[in-house]
Amino acid sequence: MDLTISEALILWWSGQQISGHSLHGVPVLWLGRAGKLAAFLAGTTIVLDLIGPQRLVEWGEAVQARARSSTSMWFTWVCGGGALILGVVANTAAVPIGEAFFERFAWMGQWMVVVFYGLGIAMTAAVICAGVLAERYGPRAVVHFGRLLARPRFERWWRAIAVPLFFVGFALDYLAS
Repeated sequence: MDLTISEALILWWSGQQISGHSLHGVPVLWLGRAGKLAAFLAGTTIVLDLIGPQRLVEWGEAVQARARSSTSMWFTWVCGGGALILGVVANTAAVPIGEAFFERFAWMGQWMVVVFYGLGIAMTAAVICAGVLAERYGPRAVVHFGRLLARPRFERWWRAIAVPLFFVGFALDYLAS
């Protein structure tokens, strides 16, 4: 059932679960998930304040120095192994999910197997690429982000966005609970 904000708040305040409803066409469950993500992103501001820009830059430079050695390739291999396992699981799940769809929608079942196999292969490649990119460019990005955080104007801007983001995210998550 599609609700307005006031209807959703009245239902929520009365103790009824509204996660099965939608708010202006968006499912409340997804709004809650978006709220969790928004609150998490806003919370990173606190963590980054505790770490401090100088320590972030120093850590990024230390990781950059270590990344040049040949022993840093373990990260890529771990990501590749994890991606391979993820791909095998996705491809293993493709057949039963496709058969379940085939029982209900004969025309759709075969395509679902193809889609899940494709997703498994794509996820495997994406995780391997992400591992290689994170190892190669991650430390440099951390250094640049630390230097960016050291600028007072950016820090004020970052906090000005994080505070309302936290409250909106918390409210959406609370509404979905």
